[in-house]
Amino acid sequence: MTKPILACIFLFSQLAGEGQSVKSSVDPAGLDKAILRSNQSYAAAKKSGNPDSLFYSLGSMFDAYLESGDYAKSFDYAEQLYNIAISSGKPDRISNSLVNLGKLYSAIEDHPHALNYYRRALAIGVKYDEKSGANHLECYIAEEYAQTAHFDSAWYYFNQYALRQNADSAIYRLSTGECFFMQGNFPRALDNFGTAVRDPDQQHDSRALLDLAKVYAVLNNPKAALIYGRAGVQRALETGASQYIRDGYKIISDAYEQMGYTDSSNDYFRKYSVARDVVLNAQTRGRMAALTYEQEISRMNQENEISEMNLQKQVLMKNVLLAGIALLLLFGFILSRYLIVKRRAEIRQRQIVESELKIQKLETEKSNAELQQQKTELEIKALRAQMNPHFIFNCLNSINRFIIGNDAAKAADYLTKFARLIRIVLEKSGASLITLEEELQALTLYMDLEALRFETPFQYEIQSAGIDKEELLVPSLLIQPFVENAIWHGFQAGQTKRGLIQIQLHLENDRLYCVIQDNGIGISRSQAINRIHREQEKSFGIEFTKERLQLLGQSESQPAVDIQDRTDEAGYILGTVVQLVIPVAHV
Repeated sequence: MTKPILACIFLFSQLAGEGQSVKSSVDPAGLDKAILRSNQSYAAAKKSGNPDSLFYSLGSMFDAYLESGDYAKSFDYAEQLYNIAISSGKPDRISNSLVNLGKLYSAIEDHPHALNYYRRALAIGVKYDEKSGANHLECYIAEEYAQTAHFDSAWYYFNQYALRQNADSAIYRLSTGECFFMQGNFPRALDNFGTAVRDPDQQHDSRALLDLAKVYAVLNNPKAALIYGRAGVQRALETGASQYIRDGYKIISDAYEQMGYTDSSNDYFRKYSVARDVVLNAQTRGRMAALTYEQEISRMNQENEISEMNLQKQVLMKNVLLAGIALLLLFGFILSRYLIVKRRAEIRQRQIVESELKIQKLETEKSNAELQQQKTELEIKALRAQMNPHFIFNCLNSINRFIIGNDAAKAADYLTKFARLIRIVLEKSGASLITLEEELQALTLYMDLEALRFETPFQYEIQSAGIDKEELLVPSLLIQPFVENAIWHGFQAGQTKRGLIQIQLHLENDRLYCVIQDNGIGISRSQAINRIHREQEKSFGIEFTKERLQLLGQSESQPAVDIQDRTDEAGYILGTVVQLVIPVAHV
């Protein structure tokens, strides 16, 4: 057994026993108290009016919210710090504020912007000290190059840091170890991470512990990966570092799966899924805050340029006027001719300046439109990242019921379909458009899984004659919420009539018309039953789908969604019919 494993067993023996789980909530003595202390320090600094205390208290609040994963608030404090630094004119403050912005962009995985701010901080060339955020600047730059697979540049800055700082420092060991890991040099990575863990100041750091766990997982040592993974999660829960909580749960889940403990692996995978969604939502909000911040910086730069142009023009006019007065005393006739020519030149210059301003205005409007489009795409991705937890819970319960009933064949078939559906959702969640074939494949898997909940499984039909499903691109998972609504609210448990869902698709003028019919109890009766048994619930899946269609540019003159009861000539309800109009593209 290696020295890092012995050290971790000694430090975290209470966490290494089989069956004992890491506590599931953040230690209130950690992050919450850090934020409280930072707020108290900020209030005191604001009251005293001391600019240095105010700057460092704002820096503490930035660090606390960055560690917690609240990137939107971190952007607010980073902007305040940058404005204070620019107003002060002090290079060390400007460097610190630029480093903070670099850390923030790195956290939301925008590595080009992060590298830009780090390099700007390095260009200032301030003197390093213990309070300086630029103290490890070369390591930060090297990490960004490593994240984008520019390893030659990464090692150049690592060497620059080693020449200026201690090459045995924990942050250097961690950063270079992660670079070795990304390059596939696992023995060197293991040695560096082990040194960082044994450092008295870093042995409880979740980053170092999780890095060790990742290496042991790759080296096919799941027991060591489990020990370090659980220790890293313990530390991350105490500090509230959501990104490390997410990584730790994934490592523990994989280690348990490799060791054959399926139940423990599934339990931690569920925790990982929740933590991943928390980090994803935080990064999404952070990216939107970053877009707003960059828009504001662009607008301010344009205003400054216009102000400088106006100032230069005023100076030029003043100089011309003084020269004209001097020349008027000496050369009246020559001066009059000169003024005429000068006036014509000014008119032409003014016309040129006005034309340039119009061009700049058009470019600004175009840039704002592109940024708005990016913001819309982020909102669509945030909506698409949702998945119904009740459906997942019911699927797992169905699998458990087959296992308890010793029906291995049905359990295996159900689990295979469930895994295929989850894989499709995860693989396509980042894509704006998928093929119609993939959409219908996911829909078919979903209906197959839902049908097993009923004593008399419902039937379904999908008609898409004349449509090339492989060549047609549609937004992902648009049809599924309406099918889910028909199953959950249209079909009642214990009903004698076999349920039937019919889906008809036809293409017309780059619009996919989708009609969904069921023979359930209908909208009116379903709402009445909901009012009797519980408060009427709003279908968030359908509402999200309507919003997505609006974001995708659906025409307001033609409704994107229409839901009505089906009735016969006597007015008897035969079920529900839903009509969708979906914009499409071609491969």
